[in-house]
Amino acid sequence: ADKMSFANAVKLYESIFQEKPSATADIAFADLLQLHEKVFKIQETKVNAAAFQHLAQEIKNYGSPNLDFNGTGKELIDNYISFGLNKNGRVYLKRDFDLLMRKFLRLITPSMQNYLEQCASESDNPAIENNQIVVPLTEIAAYSVFWDKYLSRYPYSPVKPIAIEKRSYYSALLLEGRGSKSAFSEGKLNATFKESYLAMTTKMGVSPLIKSFKEYYTLLESEKFKETKKTKAFVEKILSGL
Repeated sequence: ADKMSFANAVKLYESIFQEKPSATADIAFADLLQLHEKVFKIQETKVNAAAFQHLAQEIKNYGSPNLDFNGTGKELIDNYISFGLNKNGRVYLKRDFDLLMRKFLRLITPSMQNYLEQCASESDNPAIENNQIVVPLTEIAAYSVFWDKYLSRYPYSPVKPIAIEKRSYYSALLLEGRGSKSAFSEGKLNATFKESYLAMTTKMGVSPLIKSFKEYYTLLESEKFKETKKTKAFVEKILSGL
């Protein structure tokens, strides 16, 4: 209810964690990020992004806009929220992970830094707009592989539940598609999905998820890239195991 809740939480965090990065600081920071997500969702209901369309050129030129010109803009700054520009040139509200990184980099461990960097990338290049996939499928593959490797590298990360959720989300997009872009058309695997599976399994290193996709691709080859009971069952197997 207090529009300054996140700003106050930031001050409290900084007053407690002033030393070098630690696991305890990361755990507290994960809680801070959960609060930030709640605040962001509230701001989404309050702020009409279309009213800030005039910022489009500034975002295009500089990557981010100056919001210090009215009350709403200042409130967004206090809450580490900004605007991005989507593929169609429309302004959208986003969590300002770049600002969070600049503010907290000295206080969090490398694992949490990696988390923030990836969140910033995904915030700047959202995979879905209006229930449609708007980034190349190879980028979605890279997102899913990042989170799979992150979970292997940092099995005790305080943001592990979020990482698991993100891996499942992007893997489902990659295996099933969304909106007008489905994995299969008329029972046959679409070329863009095939390309993304090949890119993942040949260019993105090694991980448990990549291993599963290699097995899936081998099955697709044996089924002549047609959607069958076997391929459907394997997709369910991958998704249920994530």
